[in-house]
Amino acid sequence: MISVRIPEGPITEILSAEAGRRNCKPEQLALSLLHCASHGGLFEAVLDGFDPTILLTPRNDRRSLQIRVIRALPSFKAPNGTILASITDITQRLDYSSRGAVRNALLALMNKHLVALVERGTPGKPSRYRLTEQGEAFLREVGRR
Repeated sequence: MISVRIPEGPITEILSAEAGRRNCKPEQLALSLLHCASHGGLFEAVLDGFDPTILLTPRNDRRSLQIRVIRALPSFKAPNGTILASITDITQRLDYSSRGAVRNALLALMNKHLVALVERGTPGKPSRYRLTEQGEAFLREVGRR
């Protein structure tokens, strides 16, 4: 048996609204969508290159910090659209205790091609980043709560 818990947010709002229009429960709609996608061989068409491993993250998982980091990045957006922030800036914004963990989370986001390094910082000058198209899509998917 596979059990999935969908946290409150944009996904549950959409499922609830659509389930209401179809006179069913959100759980029934979610299972129906999976049934139709699996029996119709539609996974590639539905996912369209989206990496599903970036969504399901237990709160204690290292990836939950990655989600917090990517949600915080837009608050550092400069007028030219790039994100101007040091690891210390991000760590302080998150009220987190470990700069190393935040650095590792940011590196993981870059390895997943959600964030790109535009310009490496130097002492006293923060780095510049940008969200990739996939990073922007990810933010829309998980919301910025």
